[in-house]
Amino acid sequence: GKFTAQRTLNDGTIHLDGGASIAADEKGGVFVVWHASPPEGRSETDRRIFIVRSSDDGATFTAPAPAMGSPPGVCACCSLKAAIGGDGALLVRRGDTTEGRALLRRFGRLGDEVWDLDLSALP
Repeated sequence: GKFTAQRTLNDGTIHLDGGASIAADEKGGVFVVWHASPPEGRSETDRRIFIVRSSDDGATFTAPAPAMGSPPGVCACCSLKAAIGGDGALLVRRGDTTEGRALLRRFGRLGDEVWDLDLSALP
């Protein structure tokens, strides 16, 4: 395949920090996640995880949206890491500003399930 021209996927967000992460599956699903503030955001406590999704191998993407269940307060200094689980769910490792923990957040394939695993508590 060929690469397409660069395009902006983080419209409507400000204060992008810590980079972004991309995960893809064998069914044409591509997910891009990053943490930033909505335009009215003023501090780290306003930050949240944003996601865009593609179902056609990245040819088109949804508009950016805050991740379901993503509470404000994503640490700007911590990067996000995304992966696709064996069941097709999106997994995102992130930092937490409220308690200084590392969390693994799981989003169901359609964004309908959310849970967190506190990685700081693991041996």
